[in-house]
Amino acid sequence: MRNSKPKMFQLSLVIILIMAGAFMLVSWTIPMGPGMMNRFFAASDTIPSDGNRKMIDLDEAYISLEKAKEKLKEHDIAKEVAEALQRIDLTEMQSDLEDALADANHSLQDMQNACEASKIKEALSAINAEKMNAEIKVATQNLKPQIEKALKKTQIEIEKAQSEIRELKRELRRKHV
Repeated sequence: MRNSKPKMFQLSLVIILIMAGAFMLVSWTIPMGPGMMNRFFAASDTIPSDGNRKMIDLDEAYISLEKAKEKLKEHDIAKEVAEALQRIDLTEMQSDLEDALADANHSLQDMQNACEASKIKEALSAINAEKMNAEIKVATQNLKPQIEKALKKTQIEIEKAQSEIRELKRELRRKHV
């Protein structure tokens, strides 16, 4: 046991010397210059250290923030419109329009037939069969151009709407590209 204390002392002395040597080597690699301590222990401040930067007025900052919000909203709206246009199925819409036109034509024919039937009943009571036939022909000829005119007008409006939809779709694609 007598030998153990000097060995312990020698061992702790060696460890202390190794640690001191390592500390000196690490300190030697870091260049020390004026203001070195301030760089390591500098206190942060709310004033920017860069003297060239412009101080921003709160009103200017608020205005720029509002402009950025508006641009973001516009971007979101454009994105929603583009998504909505992508969801639109033009072929389905066209087939629905064609079905609606066919239903309208059928309804017009039914209305025309009902109108003619009421006119026929009135004519039978007042006029003989020959005059009735002449009036039916005249009424049919008078109504036919009006119906055709209305159908042409609705077809033109449908084509205009389709062209507007195509144009809007092109514009949205241009904006996204």
